Amino acid sequence: MQLKKTLPKLISPALKESQHVKSVLVVSYYAPSRGHAGGLRLLDLYAEIRKLRPELYLVLVTFEQADQDLQEMGCERIFDEIFRIPLSQMHKGFADEIPFRQADFDLVDLQYHQCGKLINASKQHWPLATVNFSPMESQLRACGILLTSNLLYLLGNVRTLCASVWHAAQELIHVKAADRVVTVSDSDRAAICHFKSKEQVFCIPTAVSRREFPKINAIASATQPVVVFFAYFGSKTNEEALLWYCQNVHPLVRSAVGSYRLRVVGRDLDPNLRSTCTLSGIDIVGTVETVQEALSGAAIGIAPALSGAGIRGKIHQYAMHGIPCVASSIACESLSYIHGESILVANDATSFADACISLLKDDQQRTALGRRAQQVCFTEYSWHSMADRIADAYLL
Repeated sequence: MQLKKTLPKLISPALKESQHVKSVLVVSYYAPSRGHAGGLRLLDLYAEIRKLRPELYLVLVTFEQADQDLQEMGCERIFDEIFRIPLSQMHKGFADEIPFRQADFDLVDLQYHQCGKLINASKQHWPLATVNFSPMESQLRACGILLTSNLLYLLGNVRTLCASVWHAAQELIHVKAADRVVTVSDSDRAAICHFKSKEQVFCIPTAVSRREFPKINAIASATQPVVVFFAYFGSKTNEEALLWYCQNVHPLVRSAVGSYRLRVVGRDLDPNLRSTCTLSGIDIVGTVETVQEALSGAAIGIAPALSGAGIRGKIHQYAMHGIPCVASSIACESLSYIHGESILVANDATSFADACISLLKDDQQRTALGRRAQQVCFTEYSWHSMADRIADAYLL
Protein backbone atom coordinates (compact mmCIF):
# COMPACT_ATOMS: atom_id res chain seq x y z
CA MET A 1 0.00 0.00 0.00
CA GLN A 2 1.43 3.37 -1.04
CA LEU A 3 1.30 6.08 1.60
CA LYS A 4 -0.01 9.44 0.43
CA LYS A 5 2.37 12.28 1.12
CA THR A 6 0.59 15.34 2.52
CA LEU A 7 1.78 18.90 2.88
CA PRO A 8 1.66 20.58 6.32
CA LYS A 9 -1.41 22.73 6.87
CA LEU A 10 -1.06 26.48 6.83
CA ILE A 11 -2.20 27.85 10.18
CA SER A 12 -3.83 31.26 10.19
CA PRO A 13 -2.63 33.78 12.81
CA ALA A 14 -6.17 34.09 14.16
CA LEU A 15 -6.35 30.34 14.80
CA LYS A 16 -2.89 30.28 16.41
CA GLU A 17 -3.88 33.12 18.74
CA SER A 18 -7.26 31.72 19.74
CA GLN A 19 -6.01 30.05 22.92
CA HIS A 20 -3.88 31.10 25.87
CA VAL A 21 -0.28 29.97 25.60
CA LYS A 22 1.14 27.27 27.85
CA SER A 23 4.78 27.44 26.79
CA VAL A 24 7.05 30.26 25.55
CA LEU A 25 10.47 30.15 23.93
CA VAL A 26 12.46 33.37 24.35
CA VAL A 27 15.30 33.84 21.87
CA SER A 28 17.39 36.87 22.82
CA TYR A 29 20.44 38.18 20.98
CA TYR A 30 21.71 39.70 24.24
CA ALA A 31 21.45 37.88 27.54
CA PRO A 32 19.17 39.20 30.29
CA SER A 33 21.36 41.36 32.52
CA ARG A 34 21.27 44.03 35.20
CA GLY A 35 24.09 45.83 33.41
CA HIS A 36 22.05 47.52 30.66
CA ALA A 37 18.49 48.71 30.08
CA GLY A 38 17.51 46.07 27.53
CA GLY A 39 18.79 43.19 29.64
CA LEU A 40 17.11 44.54 32.76
CA ARG A 41 13.86 44.96 30.83
CA LEU A 42 13.97 41.28 29.86
CA LEU A 43 14.54 40.17 33.45
CA ASP A 44 11.65 42.28 34.73
CA LEU A 45 9.27 41.51 31.86
CA TYR A 46 9.61 37.76 32.25
CA ALA A 47 9.55 37.96 36.04
CA GLU A 48 6.18 39.68 35.63
CA ILE A 49 5.03 37.04 33.13
CA ARG A 50 6.06 34.34 35.60
CA LYS A 51 4.04 36.12 38.29
CA LEU A 52 0.98 36.40 36.03
CA ARG A 53 1.18 32.78 34.86
CA PRO A 54 3.19 30.68 37.36
CA GLU A 55 2.43 27.45 35.49
CA LEU A 56 3.81 28.71 32.17
CA TYR A 57 6.73 26.76 30.73
CA LEU A 58 9.46 29.31 29.90
CA VAL A 59 12.66 28.55 27.98
CA LEU A 60 15.48 31.01 27.25
CA VAL A 61 17.98 30.77 24.39
CA THR A 62 20.62 33.50 24.17
CA PHE A 63 23.52 33.98 21.78
CA GLU A 64 25.62 36.43 23.73
CA GLN A 65 29.13 35.41 24.66
CA ALA A 66 29.86 37.85 27.51
CA ASP A 67 30.99 36.49 30.85
CA GLN A 68 27.69 37.16 32.59
CA ASP A 69 26.46 34.58 35.07
CA LEU A 70 22.83 33.99 34.11
CA GLN A 71 22.20 32.17 37.37
CA GLU A 72 23.51 35.15 39.31
CA MET A 73 21.17 37.40 37.30
CA GLY A 74 18.23 35.36 38.63
CA CYS A 75 17.35 33.75 35.31
CA GLU A 76 17.03 30.31 36.88
CA ARG A 77 14.15 31.60 39.03
CA ILE A 78 12.29 32.76 35.93
CA PHE A 79 13.05 30.22 33.20
CA ASP A 80 12.59 26.45 33.32
CA GLU A 81 15.40 25.87 30.82
CA ILE A 82 18.30 28.09 29.76
CA PHE A 83 20.58 27.57 26.76
CA ARG A 84 23.53 29.70 25.74
CA ILE A 85 24.73 28.97 22.22
CA PRO A 86 27.51 30.49 20.08
CA LEU A 87 26.76 33.30 17.65
CA SER A 88 27.91 31.04 14.83
CA GLN A 89 24.74 29.01 15.46
CA MET A 90 22.51 32.01 14.75
CA HIS A 91 21.02 30.69 11.51
CA LYS A 92 17.88 28.92 10.30
CA GLY A 93 18.91 25.67 11.98
CA PHE A 94 19.64 27.32 15.34
CA ALA A 95 17.19 25.08 17.23
CA ASP A 96 18.14 21.75 15.67
CA GLU A 97 20.80 20.77 18.19
CA ILE A 98 19.34 22.34 21.34
CA PRO A 99 18.19 19.53 23.71
CA PHE A 100 14.82 21.02 24.71
CA ARG A 101 12.94 18.89 27.24
CA GLN A 102 9.79 19.58 25.26
CA ALA A 103 9.69 19.93 21.50
CA ASP A 104 6.78 22.32 20.96
CA PHE A 105 6.07 25.91 22.00
CA ASP A 106 2.90 27.97 21.76
CA LEU A 107 4.74 31.29 21.41
CA VAL A 108 8.25 32.21 20.26
CA ASP A 109 9.50 35.63 21.39
CA LEU A 110 12.42 36.95 19.33
CA GLN A 111 14.14 39.75 21.23
CA TYR A 112 16.26 42.47 19.57
CA HIS A 113 16.55 43.49 15.93
CA GLN A 114 19.22 40.87 15.20
CA CYS A 115 16.86 37.99 15.98
CA GLY A 116 14.40 39.15 13.34
CA LYS A 117 16.22 36.98 10.81
CA LEU A 118 15.07 33.92 12.78
CA ILE A 119 11.36 34.59 12.23
CA ASN A 120 10.92 32.30 9.21
CA ALA A 121 13.09 29.59 10.77
CA SER A 122 10.93 29.73 13.93
CA LYS A 123 7.75 29.45 11.88
CA GLN A 124 9.10 26.42 10.05
CA HIS A 125 10.33 24.75 13.23
CA TRP A 126 7.17 25.48 15.25
CA PRO A 127 4.36 25.98 12.69
CA LEU A 128 1.64 26.12 15.36
CA ALA A 129 3.39 28.79 17.41
CA THR A 130 2.69 32.51 17.40
CA VAL A 131 5.93 34.35 16.60
CA ASN A 132 6.47 37.69 18.37
CA PHE A 133 9.18 40.07 17.20
CA SER A 134 10.46 42.51 19.84
CA PRO A 135 12.99 44.84 18.17
CA MET A 136 13.70 46.89 21.34
CA GLU A 137 14.59 49.95 19.26
CA SER A 138 12.54 50.55 16.12
CA GLN A 139 14.90 51.06 13.19
CA LEU A 140 11.98 52.35 11.09
CA ARG A 141 11.32 55.17 13.53
CA ALA A 142 15.03 55.87 14.01
CA CYS A 143 15.46 56.19 10.25
CA GLY A 144 12.45 58.50 10.04
CA ILE A 145 13.93 60.75 12.73
CA LEU A 146 17.28 60.81 10.93
CA LEU A 147 15.68 61.70 7.61
CA THR A 148 14.06 64.75 9.18
CA SER A 149 17.46 66.07 10.30
CA ASN A 150 18.87 69.17 8.62
CA LEU A 151 20.56 68.70 5.25
CA LEU A 152 24.04 69.65 6.48
CA TYR A 153 23.88 66.97 9.17
CA LEU A 154 22.82 64.34 6.62
CA LEU A 155 25.56 65.32 4.19
CA GLY A 156 28.13 65.00 6.95
CA ASN A 157 26.83 61.62 8.05
CA VAL A 158 26.18 59.74 4.79
CA ARG A 159 27.53 56.47 6.18
CA THR A 160 25.24 56.71 9.20
CA LEU A 161 22.29 57.47 6.94
CA CYS A 162 23.00 54.48 4.68
CA ALA A 163 23.30 52.17 7.67
CA SER A 164 20.04 53.50 9.11
CA VAL A 165 18.16 52.95 5.83
CA TRP A 166 19.57 49.42 5.59
CA HIS A 167 18.51 48.54 9.15
CA ALA A 168 15.07 50.06 8.57
CA ALA A 169 14.64 47.91 5.45
CA GLN A 170 15.62 44.83 7.46
CA GLU A 171 13.11 45.72 10.16
CA LEU A 172 10.36 46.20 7.60
CA ILE A 173 10.94 42.63 6.37
CA HIS A 174 10.90 41.32 9.96
CA VAL A 175 7.75 43.28 10.86
CA LYS A 176 5.92 41.89 7.83
CA ALA A 177 7.02 38.31 8.57
CA ALA A 178 6.19 38.21 12.31
CA ASP A 179 2.73 37.34 13.64
CA ARG A 180 2.99 40.11 16.22
CA VAL A 181 5.35 42.97 17.01
CA VAL A 182 6.02 44.23 20.54
CA THR A 183 7.52 47.71 20.93
CA VAL A 184 8.93 49.52 23.95
CA SER A 185 7.28 52.90 23.33
CA ASP A 186 4.07 54.30 21.87
CA SER A 187 6.14 56.30 19.38
CA ASP A 188 7.83 53.14 18.10
CA ARG A 189 4.43 51.45 17.85
CA ALA A 190 3.00 54.35 15.85
CA ALA A 191 5.89 54.14 13.38
CA ILE A 192 5.49 50.39 12.87
CA CYS A 193 1.70 50.66 12.51
CA HIS A 194 2.31 52.38 9.17
CA PHE A 195 3.45 48.99 7.87
CA LYS A 196 1.45 46.46 9.90
CA SER A 197 -2.11 46.23 11.21
CA LYS A 198 -2.41 48.01 14.54
CA GLU A 199 -4.15 44.93 15.96
CA GLN A 200 -0.85 43.06 15.51
CA VAL A 201 1.41 45.70 17.07
CA PHE A 202 1.61 46.05 20.86
CA CYS A 203 3.43 48.41 23.19
CA ILE A 204 4.86 47.44 26.57
CA PRO A 205 6.80 50.45 27.88
CA THR A 206 9.92 49.74 29.89
CA ALA A 207 8.95 49.98 33.54
CA VAL A 208 11.00 50.41 36.70
CA SER A 209 12.83 47.49 38.23
CA ARG A 210 11.99 46.74 41.84
CA ARG A 211 14.83 44.20 41.96
CA GLU A 212 17.33 47.01 41.42
CA PHE A 213 15.71 49.54 43.75
CA PRO A 214 14.38 47.90 46.93
CA LYS A 215 14.15 51.17 48.91
CA ILE A 216 11.17 52.72 47.18
CA ASN A 217 11.24 56.15 48.83
CA ALA A 218 15.00 56.62 48.96
CA ILE A 219 16.43 59.76 47.36
CA ALA A 220 20.06 59.54 46.27
CA SER A 221 22.36 62.13 47.78
CA ALA A 222 24.98 63.61 45.48
CA THR A 223 28.40 63.35 47.05
CA GLN A 224 30.15 65.30 44.29
CA PRO A 225 29.28 67.34 41.16
CA VAL A 226 29.20 64.31 38.89
CA VAL A 227 27.10 64.02 35.73
CA VAL A 228 26.55 60.39 34.73
CA PHE A 229 25.76 58.98 31.30
CA PHE A 230 24.65 55.38 31.79
CA ALA A 231 23.93 53.58 28.53
CA TYR A 232 24.61 50.61 26.28
CA PHE A 233 27.29 51.86 23.91
CA GLY A 234 26.87 49.10 21.36
CA SER A 235 24.05 51.37 20.18
CA LYS A 236 25.05 53.90 17.51
CA THR A 237 22.49 56.28 19.01
CA ASN A 238 24.30 56.27 22.36
CA GLU A 239 27.73 56.50 20.71
CA GLU A 240 26.62 59.55 18.76
CA ALA A 241 25.10 61.13 21.87
CA LEU A 242 28.25 60.58 23.93
CA LEU A 243 30.50 62.08 21.27
CA TRP A 244 28.22 65.11 20.91
CA TYR A 245 28.12 65.71 24.66
CA CYS A 246 31.88 65.31 25.13
CA GLN A 247 32.75 67.64 22.27
CA ASN A 248 30.05 70.29 22.64
CA VAL A 249 28.58 70.29 26.14
CA HIS A 250 31.33 69.00 28.46
CA PRO A 251 33.71 71.97 27.89
CA LEU A 252 30.91 74.45 28.69
CA VAL A 253 29.96 72.72 31.94
CA ARG A 254 33.60 72.31 32.98
CA SER A 255 34.33 76.01 32.48
CA ALA A 256 31.38 76.93 34.74
CA VAL A 257 31.81 74.27 37.45
CA GLY A 258 35.49 73.56 37.95
CA SER A 259 35.05 70.46 40.11
CA TYR A 260 32.50 68.86 37.77
CA ARG A 261 33.23 65.45 36.24
CA LEU A 262 31.46 63.33 33.63
CA ARG A 263 31.12 59.62 34.46
CA VAL A 264 30.56 57.35 31.43
CA VAL A 265 29.15 53.96 32.39
CA GLY A 266 28.12 51.13 30.09
CA ARG A 267 29.25 48.18 28.09
CA ASP A 268 30.68 47.81 24.56
CA LEU A 269 32.24 51.25 24.26
CA ASP A 270 34.21 51.37 21.01
CA PRO A 271 37.98 51.73 21.68
CA ASN A 272 38.29 54.61 19.22
CA LEU A 273 35.38 56.46 20.83
CA ARG A 274 36.83 55.73 24.27
CA SER A 275 40.10 57.33 23.18
CA THR A 276 38.32 60.35 21.70
CA CYS A 277 36.28 60.89 24.87
CA THR A 278 39.17 60.41 27.30
CA LEU A 279 39.42 64.10 28.12
CA SER A 280 40.15 66.07 31.26
CA GLY A 281 37.25 65.71 33.67
CA ILE A 282 35.84 62.55 32.06
CA ASP A 283 35.93 59.16 33.79
CA ILE A 284 35.29 56.15 31.51
CA VAL A 285 34.02 53.43 33.86
CA GLY A 286 32.76 50.83 31.38
CA THR A 287 30.73 47.80 32.45
CA VAL A 288 29.23 47.57 35.95
CA GLU A 289 27.31 44.81 37.70
CA THR A 290 24.39 46.88 38.98
CA VAL A 291 22.60 50.15 38.29
CA GLN A 292 23.41 51.35 41.82
CA GLU A 293 27.12 51.01 41.10
CA ALA A 294 26.71 53.14 37.98
CA LEU A 295 24.75 55.93 39.64
CA SER A 296 26.17 56.02 43.16
CA GLY A 297 26.94 59.57 44.31
CA ALA A 298 26.00 61.21 40.99
CA ALA A 299 24.25 64.58 40.96
CA ILE A 300 22.67 64.46 37.49
CA GLY A 301 21.91 61.85 34.83
CA ILE A 302 21.85 62.71 31.14
CA ALA A 303 20.06 61.30 28.08
CA PRO A 304 21.34 63.40 25.16
CA ALA A 305 19.93 61.30 22.30
CA LEU A 306 20.15 63.04 18.93
CA SER A 307 18.39 60.29 17.01
CA GLY A 308 17.18 56.72 17.41
CA ALA A 309 14.21 55.11 19.09
CA GLY A 310 13.36 52.38 21.56
CA ILE A 311 14.15 52.09 25.24
CA ARG A 312 14.97 55.18 27.27
CA GLY A 313 15.33 53.09 30.41
CA LYS A 314 18.17 55.25 31.66
CA ILE A 315 15.67 58.06 32.39
CA HIS A 316 13.64 55.71 34.60
CA GLN A 317 16.82 54.46 36.26
CA TYR A 318 17.90 57.99 37.14
CA ALA A 319 14.38 58.77 38.39
CA MET A 320 14.21 55.68 40.57
CA HIS A 321 17.31 56.93 42.37
CA GLY A 322 15.86 60.41 42.66
CA ILE A 323 18.55 61.71 40.32
CA PRO A 324 17.32 64.55 38.07
CA CYS A 325 17.80 64.08 34.35
CA VAL A 326 18.68 66.45 31.54
CA ALA A 327 17.44 64.95 28.27
CA SER A 328 16.87 65.79 24.65
CA SER A 329 13.28 65.92 23.43
CA ILE A 330 13.88 62.75 21.39
CA ALA A 331 15.08 60.90 24.48
CA CYS A 332 11.97 61.65 26.54
CA GLU A 333 9.37 61.61 23.76
CA SER A 334 6.09 59.94 24.84
CA LEU A 335 7.26 59.68 28.47
CA SER A 336 5.25 61.25 31.30
CA TYR A 337 8.02 63.44 32.72
CA ILE A 338 7.31 67.18 32.36
CA HIS A 339 9.95 69.75 31.50
CA GLY A 340 10.74 72.00 34.46
CA GLU A 341 8.86 69.76 36.91
CA SER A 342 10.33 66.25 36.72
CA ILE A 343 12.95 66.60 33.96
CA LEU A 344 14.86 69.30 32.09
CA VAL A 345 14.69 69.13 28.29
CA ALA A 346 17.36 70.71 26.08
CA ASN A 347 18.23 70.17 22.44
CA ASP A 348 21.30 72.28 21.68
CA ALA A 349 24.70 72.33 23.35
CA THR A 350 24.29 75.69 25.09
CA SER A 351 20.88 74.97 26.61
CA PHE A 352 21.95 71.45 27.57
CA ALA A 353 25.02 72.80 29.34
CA ASP A 354 22.97 75.54 31.03
CA ALA A 355 20.54 72.93 32.38
CA CYS A 356 23.38 70.82 33.79
CA ILE A 357 25.11 73.87 35.31
CA SER A 358 21.88 75.06 36.91
CA LEU A 359 21.28 71.71 38.60
CA LEU A 360 24.90 71.32 39.71
CA LYS A 361 24.83 74.75 41.39
CA ASP A 362 21.35 74.52 42.96
CA ASP A 363 20.96 71.74 45.52
CA GLN A 364 17.35 72.63 46.25
CA GLN A 365 16.29 72.56 42.58
CA ARG A 366 18.18 69.32 42.04
CA THR A 367 16.53 67.58 44.99
CA ALA A 368 13.02 68.79 44.10
CA LEU A 369 13.34 67.76 40.46
CA GLY A 370 14.69 64.35 41.43
CA ARG A 371 11.91 63.75 43.95
CA ARG A 372 9.18 64.63 41.44
CA ALA A 373 10.82 62.42 38.80
CA GLN A 374 10.80 59.54 41.26
CA GLN A 375 7.09 60.07 41.95
CA VAL A 376 6.29 60.04 38.23
CA CYS A 377 8.34 56.90 37.78
CA PHE A 378 6.60 54.98 40.58
CA THR A 379 3.14 56.14 39.50
CA GLU A 380 3.38 55.66 35.74
CA TYR A 381 6.01 52.99 35.18
CA SER A 382 5.56 50.01 37.50
CA TRP A 383 5.59 46.55 35.93
CA HIS A 384 2.39 45.75 37.81
CA SER A 385 0.62 48.52 35.89
CA MET A 386 1.69 46.85 32.62
CA ALA A 387 -0.10 43.56 33.39
CA ASP A 388 -2.94 44.01 30.89
CA ARG A 389 -0.56 45.09 28.11
CA ILE A 390 1.67 42.07 28.79
CA ALA A 391 -1.27 39.67 28.82
CA ASP A 392 -2.51 41.01 25.47
CA ALA A 393 0.89 40.93 23.76
CA TYR A 394 1.84 37.46 25.02
CA LEU A 395 -1.58 35.77 24.83
CA LEU A 396 -1.66 35.12 28.56
